[in-house]
Amino acid sequence: MSPATAARHTAFAFDLDGTSTRAELLPVKAPELGLEAEMRLLTSLTMAEKNSFKDSFIASARSGGHNVNPQLCL
Repeated sequence: MSPATAARHTAFAFDLDGTSTRAELLPVKAPELGLEAEMRLLTSLTMAEKNSFKDSFIASARSGGHNVNPQLCL
């Protein structure tokens, strides 16, 4: 894939919940996307410290149909 093509197929995601908003955005948007049960499970696993925040973030993005490179997630 050329650099120009890669650039057109690249997106960046940031977790700004609680920083720029008062609401957690994924749980708010999940029902519209048919992902409410999955988001609830991911949130409960993360809050119970059975899932790292990074793993939960990656799983959330992937459940939305996004290809995520875990090596690029900080």
